[in-house]
This record gives sequence, structure tokens and C-alpha cells, in this order.
Amino acid sequence: MVGYSDEGVMYASVNIVDRSGLRETVKKFPEATEKAMGVATILGMFLIKERTSKGISVDGKLFKPYSPRYKQWKTEHEHPSHPNLNLHGRMLGSMTTGYRKQVGRIYFARKEETYKAIWNEKSRPFFNLNEKERKQVALEFENEFFDLI
Repeated sequence: MVGYSDEGVMYASVNIVDRSGLRETVKKFPEATEKAMGVATILGMFLIKERTSKGISVDGKLFKPYSPRYKQWKTEHEHPSHPNLNLHGRMLGSMTTGYRKQVGRIYFARKEETYKAIWNEKSRPFFNLNEKERKQVALEFENEFFDLI
């Protein structure tokens, strides 16, 4: 789910605990939950960045092509001409993770990059996890959590 905080921060969240059916167990092991959540949300961030760098949207389709004019500009300035939402690396580089109340969050640390992400999201949806990725993140949480307890 993509949402916005009161401060205008764009975030993607995954309720890993509900998906794993572990609600009661994680309450007994808060430190293990925190560490496992950290590892799992980092994986989620990595999956978004990796998919985006390949020019693939959250729904698994290729990003909408750049306009001919912008594509020409990118080529002239020695940037990849296929859409990957990366010009200087600041937007995707500003992506970070955290968690609140057993829900992992992936968000942009800088407001300027949040605005870029909101703009890009309109025509090239990238900032979320698809079902396959959510399952990977949930499995990573479970594996990490059970290794810790």
C-alpha cells in the first residue's frame, strides 16, 4: 500500500506480521521482531530499486517509454534511454526503511525526492511491492525472526 504521512512523506508499507499469522508470537519477542522487520524492509526496498532499474513497473509491465524529445536528451547526455527513473541517482538513493507498529515502511528520506517519486508514480508506477515481492518480504521476515528466537 502506498500512503502519505501527515508530513507529506510518501511511503510503501507491508503488514508482514498479519501476512505471516505471527501477531501473538511477535509480541513475545520485540527485539527479534525489530531486527527481522529491519532485514525484511531492506529486502523490500532492494526489490523496488532492482525492479525499477530494469524499467519494470510494480505490475510487472515495462515502464511507459520516454517522450522522443526526452529520450534524445538522455542519449545526448550519455544516460540510458530506457525508462528506469534514474537520472542522477538521488531519488532512488534517498529511499530508506523503518517500521512502526509491526508494519514495515519504505520511504524517501528527502522531501525533494518524495516529490519526484510522486510525479514519477503518476505515469510509471514503481513505488510499491507486488504480491510476489510481498511474499518474498514476508518469508524473509519469518526466516529472520525464527533464526533470532
